[in-house]
Amino acid sequence: MAIRVTKTFTRPSKDIPLYRDEVMSENPDLFASYVKVAYVDTGLRTNFVREESPDGLTVKYITEWRDQAAYDQFLNDPQCKGMFDLRRAHNKANSITTGQGTVENI
Repeated sequence: MAIRVTKTFTRPSKDIPLYRDEVMSENPDLFASYVKVAYVDTGLRTNFVREESPDGLTVKYITEWRDQAAYDQFLNDPQCKGMFDLRRAHNKANSITTGQGTVENI
């Protein structure tokens, strides 16, 4: 069964950039390219939406996955874990909060 994962990040000011791989990496397309090849092109991740609040402080990422196993593969992928670690460090250093994510069957 397919799943939808929602994560929300809130920053204290629009002057503080939300984490993106270009914030922390010299090669801005490296992580996005990896995800495309490993997860999008293979049909494991089937949709991605980014929604920003009107004030620009909160961003919601909604991803859809073929099934729970596909999402688990993403979460346990060493390259993805490295990005998650960089994002956590960036968020902590910049007082960006992460809302409780949701996972739902679709």
